[in-house]
Amino acid sequence: MTDRRFVHLPQYGELDLGLSSGVRAGDLMFISGQAPIGPGETILGDTIEEQTAIVMDNFVQTLQGAGLDTADVVKTTVFLRSAADFPGMDRVYAGYFGADRPARSTLQAVLMHPDLRVEIEGIAVRRPPAPVPETSWLLDGPDGFHLRLARPSDAAELTRHRRTIFEGHPQESEVAWLVSSQSYLADRLGREDSGLCAVVVEEPDGTSLVASAIGWIDQHLPAPMGMDGRMGHIGSVVTDPEHRGRGLASALVRSVLAWFDLQGVARVELQTTPMATALYRSLGFEEVRSPVLRRHTDRGSA
Repeated sequence: MTDRRFVHLPQYGELDLGLSSGVRAGDLMFISGQAPIGPGETILGDTIEEQTAIVMDNFVQTLQGAGLDTADVVKTTVFLRSAADFPGMDRVYAGYFGADRPARSTLQAVLMHPDLRVEIEGIAVRRPPAPVPETSWLLDGPDGFHLRLARPSDAAELTRHRRTIFEGHPQESEVAWLVSSQSYLADRLGREDSGLCAVVVEEPDGTSLVASAIGWIDQHLPAPMGMDGRMGHIGSVVTDPEHRGRGLASALVRSVLAWFDLQGVARVELQTTPMATALYRSLGFEEVRSPVLRRHTDRGSA
């Protein structure tokens, strides 16, 4: 029997609704008609643009609750109170999808509240995981070190590595935030190949890890018209103190950036420590707000 997952959005928690926000059965997911409903069954947003944005945020949150994203959506149905609202709805709606948009039907309908202007439902099918290379990667490591793309099964080892190489080291407190999210990232890396990249640096003879980094892609961000909505993130770039200064951190970051380029991701964001800021600036990152840096490329325009 196919496993089912029921998604209930917290903003609907006070309402006694006879439905789930979404239901996933295996790789197939059905998203109930999303509406801009607030506390006390009030309707949020006055314009069609405001209501569409709230509806699509709920739509995306429902997908995320079942481990999917907008790239998995294959069909939507849009219900509008007035046909005159179509252009405003379409402008906002389009920003939530990339160049390959799902099939869609748009209907004028009598909706269930006098202030409700739009409702959107959909169907999604989980994409198969992308194949992950097993051994070689894109760049040679400095000083003979070997860089490779880690397999999801390596997640536990990467986690242990990050938690031990700085144990008792004077810089441990500065990198504590790097390792604090490793259980979460390792769990994701262990469950999903698609949208995650782990690069490790090994001793020349392959006996030990001396550095590692993780990159992942946030598939769920609204984007300006004509731009890919995905955002790449780089986290947990860790280098063994014994090997610092040998170019390992730079090689790791460049490897993850090269992987993002292969995925067509135009925007990359990270949080950094003061000691690493100069490295990231040399690779084209600019400060958004301390300690967040961001890098844009010409790639990924939809």
